[in-house]
Amino acid sequence: AGSDRISPAVSKSFSYKEGSAVTVKIYQRQMDEYPCKPLFKYVDVMNQTLRYKKTHMNEDVEIRFAMYTLSLATYFHTDDSDPDYGEMTSESIPGKAENILEALVRLAKHQVKVNFVAQTNITKDVEPLLGQPCITDSSKKVGDYLSFTYVRWGGESEQQMHAKFITASKVLDDSGAVHSNVVYLASSNIDALYDNFFKSTQER
Repeated sequence: AGSDRISPAVSKSFSYKEGSAVTVKIYQRQMDEYPCKPLFKYVDVMNQTLRYKKTHMNEDVEIRFAMYTLSLATYFHTDDSDPDYGEMTSESIPGKAENILEALVRLAKHQVKVNFVAQTNITKDVEPLLGQPCITDSSKKVGDYLSFTYVRWGGESEQQMHAKFITASKVLDDSGAVHSNVVYLASSNIDALYDNFFKSTQER
């Protein structure tokens, strides 16, 4: 837990006979708590993955991310040297706060392979970004690493419980430790912010 900038409420490790170990961390928030650290944890996993990729440029690194509703008007303070890291805002701040699509593009520009599943059709927002060159190899484009899959729920979707998740093949945490096959599972979509609080009254 000490190596986690977004601190979990509970952390427990489990060891297995063959020598492997799994650490389970639980993040939570109260209904009116702001910022929503559990929601920002999606971005924290992405940043730790990018940190690993920057130190292992020749290694394939992959993220898979499923998010069923998505507001591009919700921004995250993604600069991990900023004291506001981990907070959410309704304001875009270049180099400091970006929405989730901009965060995904940033990973792809560093040749992290990203497969993003979304219910919201954001094709018009995505397509202009796919032709941008990668920072680490200008012969490669964002579209070579960032792919989208769209899913549609039926008319009963408001009554469905469906998990949102992000998986990462490798991450480098704040303590410098490497972790493989990281999974973060949550109930929260990235909904719009209203007066710095979520419109939704549903439990998170």
